[in-house]
Amino acid sequence: GAMMDVWDAHYRMFWFDHRGRSPIASIQEAEQAAEFKKRWTQFVNVTFQMESTITRIAYVFYGPYVNVSSCRFIDNSNSGLQISLNVNNTEHVVSIVT
Repeated sequence: GAMMDVWDAHYRMFWFDHRGRSPIASIQEAEQAAEFKKRWTQFVNVTFQMESTITRIAYVFYGPYVNVSSCRFIDNSNSGLQISLNVNNTEHVVSIVT
């Protein structure tokens, strides 16, 4: 995963595919001209190896005071997926139809 510190607030992110793989990412910065001064942009580059015509990948981004203690695919089919997330000790199930 990755973490960004913005004015003492920690923003975190992680990623994984339906097989449980989580490749190492590269974190990069770029400086851009802005209306007043310069603006810094930070980004995360994550590359997954594709092994079939359908690949499920979850990217989870969360901010300060949020604790994600688990995240997993609980259903994966040609017509959609379900992900279980435990956020601040409460389980949430997200269903997506594709």
